[in-house]
Amino acid sequence: MPGKKYYFIWSCILFVVILSCRKNRDKPSWDTDLLLPLMKSSLSIENIIRDTSVVRNPDNSLTLINRIELSNLTLDSLVTLNTPPYNRNVKLSTLVLDTRRDTTRITLGRIARELINTSNPSNQAIGQFILDNHGGTFPFLPAISLNNLGPFDIDVRQFFQSATILTGTLGIEVKNGLPIRINSIDFEIRNKSNNNLIVDHVFNNINPNTSQSMTEDLAGKQVEGILKALLNTLSLNSGFNVPIDTTRAIEVILTISGVTVSEATAIFPAQDVVNNADEVSLVGMKDVELTFAKIAEGKVKIDVVSTAEDNIYFNYKIPSASKNGMPFETNTIVPPAPPGGVSNVSFEYDFSGYDLDLTGQHHNTVNTFFNTLRGRIEYTGNVVHLSLDDSLVIKIYTVGLKPSYVRGYLGRDTIHVGPSSKTLKLFDRIQSGILNFESTQVTLKVNNAMGLSGIFKINQIRSENTKTGEQRILSGGIIGNDNPIQKATDMPFTPATTTLNLSGSNAVELLNILPTKFHYNAMVVTNPAGNDHTYTDFAYSNSSLKAHLDIELPLSILANRLVLCDTADFSAPASERQSVKGGILNLHVENGFPIDVSVRLYFLDAGGVVMDSLITSDVARAAPLGPDGRTTTKEKTTLSYIVSEQRVQSLYRFSKIIIKAKFNSQPSNQHVKIYSDYSIDFKLVGDFSYNVKVK
Repeated sequence: MPGKKYYFIWSCILFVVILSCRKNRDKPSWDTDLLLPLMKSSLSIENIIRDTSVVRNPDNSLTLINRIELSNLTLDSLVTLNTPPYNRNVKLSTLVLDTRRDTTRITLGRIARELINTSNPSNQAIGQFILDNHGGTFPFLPAISLNNLGPFDIDVRQFFQSATILTGTLGIEVKNGLPIRINSIDFEIRNKSNNNLIVDHVFNNINPNTSQSMTEDLAGKQVEGILKALLNTLSLNSGFNVPIDTTRAIEVILTISGVTVSEATAIFPAQDVVNNADEVSLVGMKDVELTFAKIAEGKVKIDVVSTAEDNIYFNYKIPSASKNGMPFETNTIVPPAPPGGVSNVSFEYDFSGYDLDLTGQHHNTVNTFFNTLRGRIEYTGNVVHLSLDDSLVIKIYTVGLKPSYVRGYLGRDTIHVGPSSKTLKLFDRIQSGILNFESTQVTLKVNNAMGLSGIFKINQIRSENTKTGEQRILSGGIIGNDNPIQKATDMPFTPATTTLNLSGSNAVELLNILPTKFHYNAMVVTNPAGNDHTYTDFAYSNSSLKAHLDIELPLSILANRLVLCDTADFSAPASERQSVKGGILNLHVENGFPIDVSVRLYFLDAGGVVMDSLITSDVARAAPLGPDGRTTTKEKTTLSYIVSEQRVQSLYRFSKIIIKAKFNSQPSNQHVKIYSDYSIDFKLVGDFSYNVKVK
């Protein structure tokens, strides 16, 4: 026996040596089994219901809340703040000149020289005697009479160079500083350049060291900067022992006062030339009546065209708009226009953050604010030409005005919601079959963040499955009724929620057809009772009135031929491709649902085209239910698919695999509750025959 043993060993060694000496084409090979993992996937409730509003209850059971938004009214949809352009074409309302005084002295020496210049020998002798006896006494001074004394220039060019006077007076005072009485003095004043008469007056019997006055109305007269005074006649009384002082004089004092002009070339004092106060009403408000608005954003723009040849210091104020306790106010300078031309400027101011009182100047109206416009010239010492025909064309307007808060009455309006539709992606992954829900609860919720009351009416809600053509119309409950909406409260701000239950409705039927669309038609009526003039409505910029329909579905379902699908990556090792001869594809299923599942596999190429499929009549059995109606373990099932060598080779061309799972409830007439921890797991393993060759 030992000999036979050694003989066998040496025979094997010799056989191996002989084989090792043969050519490559004679290398040995043999078949063996090879297990290749090809795919893993898992389907859970997220693969059945594609929605974010699946609520996990404390016991891990699930409720689907499907929310259909029906309306979303915002402040912008109810109120817009539109102000009409504040257009003013204003001429300079007043042009005022300062009071001006000027004194002209007619000395005794001047009178004496005028006497010498006459052709009357007696006057010549008296005049010469007066000049020769300055400082002495004249025993007897005969009466003196002179005609056409003057002219005496009166220069008021520092007051004005020319002026067309609307109102004003010229005061003339004659003081007698001579030692004898003035019997009469005929006094006239004319423009020097055109000789136009300004005033002509006769003063009588002015005793020494006394005076007389008169006032002349200048309205309608053209007055120049250089005037001339003429004494048409001057009559002096005779006297005895008259002291002679040639410096003593008759003083003529001119006072121009209270002057307003239609135009003037002058040095103007500081004064208002435009002063307007107006109320501005909002436009396009329909029946909305606001008493207050807080401005979130917007600008005030001012365009000015001026023909005035002086700086206009421009002030615009909205006393009823305030920010940090200060009213909205602008101060700008409109530069002088060139002679015969215009000055054109624009200004822009931020209006955001202002509180706007809309009750008007006297707080007795709505949709109205008060504003003032003032134009002013300042004293510069420069001579300029201004006319009441000079004008300011002013346009004040707002741009992009948006409120962050309003208060008042927000109007009675009917807003139609729809007809419209919303696409529902809730059941996208369900390919076919029936998914039947056991019960549902439907509520209409209106979240009102505005301080206005209203009613909400649902005319129709209809579900549609566009794949099957089935439709269901919601009936019962609040459909077709006027449902009151509660209003929010302010200070502190508290939104109001109105909840209305659709008890007795057929809402579960709308979901059981696995709809892909919801169609709806509704309307909202704001302030249905109208304006009670309390002006307590309010809204913030982010306020809204939202209405939505909540459909709550406890996930207790019947599934009959319900087909779901999922796509997973598929890969087979390329290095093994030439050696695989065929075998079995085993789909290991661990089913955590209390529902039987049959599975089909579809293979896709890189372009997403289905190239092959695997089908079996076997099912993955439902997980058993425990006493509490829940599954506690997953039921394991292996579904096998026999594949040929040729078919195995084709698998290497595929990159994706579609798993179609058909669910059938067991028992078929009993709803089963779905929990969040339910899932079904798939693992595809290739059990292939593999040809091994010795290298």
